[in-house]
Amino acid sequence: MKYTLYDENFVFEAKPEDVKFLSRSFCEAIINRMDQIIKGINVRYRNPNGTVTLGEFFALAMINYDDPNELGKDKIGWTDLSGARILRDRNGFYIKFPELEEL
Repeated sequence: MKYTLYDENFVFEAKPEDVKFLSRSFCEAIINRMDQIIKGINVRYRNPNGTVTLGEFFALAMINYDDPNELGKDKIGWTDLSGARILRDRNGFYIKFPELEEL
């Protein structure tokens, strides 16, 4: 799913499946950390709302981007990752997430 966020200055299109990784274990680690954020047991990214944002995914994936608040990446994310799957294509591994939600 592609999520489009419109703002007065830009259009931001997010498709987390476009992010490719070299190993399945790195994908598993990201999903585990994101699940910890949702459950409130990750000290660094403690989120009291039971959510994990797209910006947090990018940070865990070590993707450089500008301030996440500037791009609205703190306004979309997930409340449940039980449907997340790790898939592989010719470019590497990627995480197929449940649909992004407005938070």
